[in-house]
Amino acid sequence: MTQNFLQMSKSDGEKAAYRVASNQIVKGTKAALITILNKQGNGDYTQALTDIMETEAGNAIVSLLIGYGLTYAPKISEDSRVQKLSEEFRVNGMATAGNAIIGVAMEELLPVITSAMDLLPPEEKVRVAELNEHSNVNVVDVDSKVNLSTK
Repeated sequence: MTQNFLQMSKSDGEKAAYRVASNQIVKGTKAALITILNKQGNGDYTQALTDIMETEAGNAIVSLLIGYGLTYAPKISEDSRVQKLSEEFRVNGMATAGNAIIGVAMEELLPVITSAMDLLPPEEKVRVAELNEHSNVNVVDVDSKVNLSTK
């Protein structure tokens, strides 16, 4: 069933409202946690936690914790708005964590993998002559692992 433009805009606007609310709550929660950490101590451990909170991974952790907390919170977890909001927190937390992991993989691991691949011997190619339907000969490069027999 196709939606008209107004129905689609209303639906998207509602979803966007939950996303905006979730992002604002994560920002506020992180700010509050960082303030609490800074008031409680000033050691290396506190600074390390503060540093983590200010990263993409910190966003993911806070979002996931809020999402799971709301999912299982007594009384309020039955409210349909809280259910939608908790799902937004969980999905956003997972997506943010996924982006962070892919970012690290691309930044840190890709050069290592590329360097390792350069150490491997090249794949062997075999040149094969084939006769096409016009009796012309074509020369084709084929991976050496391909079975060249005809049945």
